[in-house]
Amino acid sequence: MASTIRIKRKLAAGGSGGPASLSNAELAFNENTQTLYYGLGVSGNQAESIIAIGGVGAFVDLANAQSISGAKTFADNVFVNGASGAGKKLSIGQYSTLVQNNGTSDVITLSSNSLSLASSVSFTAAGSVNMTGSVTMTSASAVTVPNILAANVVDGAQGAINATSLKSYIDTRVTNNSIGSVYSVGLSAPGIFTVTGSPVTNTGTLTFALNAQEEKRVLIGPASGVATTPTFRVLQANDLPDLSGTYLALAGNTVKTMQGDLTIAGNLIVQGDTTTLNTQTLTVEDALIELGKVASPTNTTANGGGISLNAGVNGNKTIIWDSNNSNWTSSEHWNIAPNKTYKINNVSLFDAYSATYSAYPLSSSVIVDGGEFA
Repeated sequence: MASTIRIKRKLAAGGSGGPASLSNAELAFNENTQTLYYGLGVSGNQAESIIAIGGVGAFVDLANAQSISGAKTFADNVFVNGASGAGKKLSIGQYSTLVQNNGTSDVITLSSNSLSLASSVSFTAAGSVNMTGSVTMTSASAVTVPNILAANVVDGAQGAINATSLKSYIDTRVTNNSIGSVYSVGLSAPGIFTVTGSPVTNTGTLTFALNAQEEKRVLIGPASGVATTPTFRVLQANDLPDLSGTYLALAGNTVKTMQGDLTIAGNLIVQGDTTTLNTQTLTVEDALIELGKVASPTNTTANGGGISLNAGVNGNKTIIWDSNNSNWTSSEHWNIAPNKTYKINNVSLFDAYSATYSAYPLSSSVIVDGGEFA
């Protein structure tokens, strides 16, 4: 017969961690973290140390997503490649920093909300550089803008523009009042808002915010009649549509009837005394049906429990637990199908072809089991 060799293991429900001890060259596998351990070296009667040698719990998985802890050093390039439109990117977390070091000090430091440059930066690539937010330069004595060829920047014609000419152009427009004639901007809003900063006559910010309301108030139009400006008020019965034809009422002791199938994504808990199923076929996915589930089950509460098949005037067919005699009691005969046997403790006693006792020997299969580790 075939033999089976099983190494030492920790089941998935046993949690993380390796075995406390192993013999030299002994293997153990943690099914929870999927890590293979090896007993390395010899110290007395046990391995000198235990190391992880395989499994996704200890090594990088080439195909699936993983979280890797600890500092990692890459001596060569790291490429993040993706097909066109795949959206591959290199991301750093909220509290992480990406640093470029020249061998002596950090030159460029990029965090989630700032970019720090230790020296000058040159944009040499063709194309444009777009900055959509504000740019703040600290401890800078001057900002130099080289002459660039610009089209239609200053009233049409092409020409060279630098910081000096651009400032002169803006100053001239302001002096001649040719950039507009608005000197004050105000903001008005409905009474449910509070406006601040209005008007702005030089520089400033206009803001408005909802006023505080009493509890259980909603912004809503009229419950009936013509359309008007919405206000904050308490909901009325007329504000809600009649849903009695669509949803079942939860209150009341009347019988609720619904059409079609009902799918419940969570658990179904019935707290009544009787559950009646008027169905021709009952399908249960669980391989184990539990009976007699009470708050404190005992042999006494289980007494008389079992299965009863109604047979009317011919008498019900039952399999009942008898706690006084510690056995199951069947009301009917038991029929053993062809090629099947009757066993006690996995030893065949009777079969369909013999009415005499025949205790067959146990299987000669050999199973070597290393057991489980805590």
